[in-house]
Amino acid sequence: MNQMPNYMRERVMKKYGLTISDYHVRYAEQRGRCPICCDVYKVLMIDHCHELNKFRGLICRRCNALLGMAKDDIATLKGALIYLSEWLYSQRKEKKILMSVYQCKANNRTGQHQ
Repeated sequence: MNQMPNYMRERVMKKYGLTISDYHVRYAEQRGRCPICCDVYKVLMIDHCHELNKFRGLICRRCNALLGMAKDDIATLKGALIYLSEWLYSQRKEKKILMSVYQCKANNRTGQHQ
């Protein structure tokens, strides 16, 4: 069973109106999987909206940093996706690269591939 780090306990309960039990239930529902990168972790971070100070979900540290660096701006994240997609598409193996990346993520989201 996953362990919630001590430093998160008080923060969760006060700031986002969650209990430790809520965290564990959500973690179990996600099977420890980050909904952004689809990787499985022993501990997921609490993601929240900085403007509304509301809980959004559990994600991994790396994806939490990604959203933070992009300042939760959808246009910035879309721009990054377009930038990477265009570069991949420009490569000779574009279809093989893109298909392998997207197929892996699609399989992880449905739980078909671990």
